[in-house]
Amino acid sequence: MALQKSRKIWLSVHKWLGLVLGIFFVLQGLTGSANVFYRELDYMANGWLWEADSTQPWLSLDVLARAAASRCDDGLEGDVRLEFPYRQDQAPMFICEVGGSDAFVTVDPKTAEVLGIRDDPGSLQYIIYYLHSELLLGEDGKFLLLVLAVALLTSTLTGLYLWWPRAGKWRWGFRMRRNASGFLFWFDLHRVGGIYAVLVLFIAALTGLYQVVSPAVHDSIESTLGARFPAAYEMPEIAVTESAPTISWQSILDTAKAEFPEAAMAEIQYPMDRRDAILVVTRQPGERRVHGGDSVLWLHPQSGKVVGKFDSATDAGAGDRVLLSLFSFHTGQEFGLVHRWLVFFGGLTPALLFVSGFVVWRYKVRQKAGVKQRKKNNASPDSPSRRVQTTKAGDMP
Repeated sequence: MALQKSRKIWLSVHKWLGLVLGIFFVLQGLTGSANVFYRELDYMANGWLWEADSTQPWLSLDVLARAAASRCDDGLEGDVRLEFPYRQDQAPMFICEVGGSDAFVTVDPKTAEVLGIRDDPGSLQYIIYYLHSELLLGEDGKFLLLVLAVALLTSTLTGLYLWWPRAGKWRWGFRMRRNASGFLFWFDLHRVGGIYAVLVLFIAALTGLYQVVSPAVHDSIESTLGARFPAAYEMPEIAVTESAPTISWQSILDTAKAEFPEAAMAEIQYPMDRRDAILVVTRQPGERRVHGGDSVLWLHPQSGKVVGKFDSATDAGAGDRVLLSLFSFHTGQEFGLVHRWLVFFGGLTPALLFVSGFVVWRYKVRQKAGVKQRKKNNASPDSPSRRVQTTKAGDMP
């Protein structure tokens, strides 16, 4: 009796989480799937913006920067970021203000020709990314994502509890019934689809929760396991000389290559305030990330000296490995291409579970409504069964 009561409670929790928040789970799943391959999808849709041969020797990075600066509102004096190509048939991309908003400016590395300009906030890639990471609501969106992550964790655990087969019935838990149709088909689809997706969804919700509350997680892991990675992304305090010139883009690149000779360059962030340190992000051999990187370098904007450094190959401790794995697990980069595809298809399953769960719920609602209506009809004095009973009762002596 207690088990039945407990099951009824968790069934109600699972049902209403799905009905009320299911459409948001679907939204997060679909945008998450798109983000797994967002670079590749963006390249397929906007190849004209990226196509260039990066295998040949580049012109000086200063020449490329000047070409991009000719299209930026403030030249390269504002807050500017350079993203290096991750494929050999792509061009480097400068991100600066064009027409009052952030834009991508791609430059051919061999000719310094500006290949294209695209408004960043207006791009589909931007919308999908920020819809997934903050629901396009900024910090308010992150709080809602916190609620959704907890709700999804609860939904996966209650779903696992409700699925759990009785002793000797384990094979039934992993397959659909043959020739099932109607209610049984949708019920089996929800049950079997859910169990095959439960691990991916649970990890996605757990690591997604980390993305929302990462500062608190960083502090906890730093205090227990020790971690240098979070501090590596904190801009170091430096002293500068007023009116002294800043180092060139090519000097930044040369220093980064000298510090990380085997790394692939990922990104250079040149801050708006030229008195702040310059951030260089690189990807060392063996790092999980497909895009971006885990090894960072901070350079003095005037002298070019290294004022901060984190090498994932030599500086990462147990805490750092945990933090770096949380992100790569969420994005499907921990175990290579197979993992990315697994996370991609896992992101599609909330749509399947929402539709199948909704259909099952509608079947049950209609069934209950039918039972209720039959009881009401049977209780009516005009119902055939009532007339028969009344006639028989009236004929009794």
